[in-house]
Amino acid sequence: MNITARRACVASLPRASICALLLTLCAATGEVRAEARTFLPAPQSAAADTLLLEAQRAAFRQALGFAERGRWDRVEPHLPLLEPYVLYPELRGAWLRATLSQRSRAELAAFVDANENHPAAREVMVRWLSVLASREDWAGYDRVYTRMGGNAGARLQCQAARAELAVGPRPHWQSR
Repeated sequence: MNITARRACVASLPRASICALLLTLCAATGEVRAEARTFLPAPQSAAADTLLLEAQRAAFRQALGFAERGRWDRVEPHLPLLEPYVLYPELRGAWLRATLSQRSRAELAAFVDANENHPAAREVMVRWLSVLASREDWAGYDRVYTRMGGNAGARLQCQAARAELAVGPRPHWQSR
């Protein structure tokens, strides 16, 4: 079945069926996941955009619970729909917060860099600071705290003072 025939078939289905079809395809094996992209209606019309958005919302709602429990393996089948979705950084951030102690500095820094203006990046940094403080990794705390620009709550400022006592004063701390 060529792409035009697939789209015509999808266009003839009710919206609920299309969403179910997309979710089923995305939850299947890697081969089918790659094929799922060809079933998505091309965003040439408002109706196609709406269908895609509905499918993304449904996949996001389902995947968010798994991400919050640290189960990225259960999120991966939905990635073809979710990676272009506007709330994808929130999904990835939820997973990073849930599994923070198992993530590398490079992975966390890459997420923050890629999403620096997204609230999920700040939430990851706040959780990251708490983990660094609990480990008494004051040099690491200093690096992350500095990235936040000192714009933090009282608890984080108190931990920054502990870091200063442990590591020694830093020039940027004088501007607090």
